[in-house]
Amino acid sequence: MVLNHLEELNQWTVEDGAMLCLRTLIIDGCKELKMLPQGLTGLASLKEFTLMNMTDELYSRVKKGEGDDWEKIRHIPLITVNFDRIT
Repeated sequence: MVLNHLEELNQWTVEDGAMLCLRTLIIDGCKELKMLPQGLTGLASLKEFTLMNMTDELYSRVKKGEGDDWEKIRHIPLITVNFDRIT
C-alpha cells in the first residue's frame, strides 16, 4: 500500500481487523500527516514500512526507542526512514 503525496491527509485511522494481509506500507510526501495511526500495532502481517519526504515532526515521532509513534511500528521487521524533509 502506498500513500503518496496526499497533500491534505492530516489523520488516518486503521480499525481493528482492517488490512490483515498488508505486507508493505509506504508513506511518501504526506506533509500534513502529524502522527501514525494506533491501529498499525495490530498489523502483524506488516513486514516492510517506509517513510519518506515527511515533516520533521513526524520523523521525530518515529525515532527508534524514543519517538511517540515508535511503539506503533517497532514490530515491523524492515523499517526504512528517509530523512528528506518537506518544508
